[in-house]
Order: sequence, then structure tokens, then C-alpha cells
Amino acid sequence: MLSAKGQETLEVLQERLSTFVAHHERLQGEHAALAARLSSTLRAYEDALQRLRRYERERVEMKARLERILSRIGPCSPTGG
Repeated sequence: MLSAKGQETLEVLQERLSTFVAHHERLQGEHAALAARLSSTLRAYEDALQRLRRYERERVEMKARLERILSRIGPCSPTGG
């Protein structure tokens, strides 16, 4: 049989252990939520990066087309005539 002091110490240790386990489980849940959020953010970033690359290619193509059109027209006179 445990003494009163030993029983009290055991109860304190059990309470600490319960608190630790609850904290650990909460952190695991937060970790899972953060991992899911990170994964979603990374997917969104990759999608945005692909769109940006496509827009940049289109911009370069449009610039080249415009330069070809302008080269056919020739230089414009500043007086408009």
C-alpha cells in the first residue's frame, strides 16, 4: 500500500501524464491541419506559377506579333501626315 505522500505523488504524475497526452493529441491534430493547409497552398502556388508562365509566353508572342506588324507599316511620321 502506498503512503499518503506516495499516493499524492502518483496522482500528480497521472495528472501530468494526462495533460501531456491531451496536449500531444491536440498538437497532432494541429499538425495534420497545417500539413493539409500547406499542401493546398503549394497546389495553389503551382497553379498560379503555371498561369504566370503561360501569360509570360503569351506576352512574348504578342510582343513579337506587334513588332512584325509595326515593321510592315514602317516608321510613322510625328506630324501624322
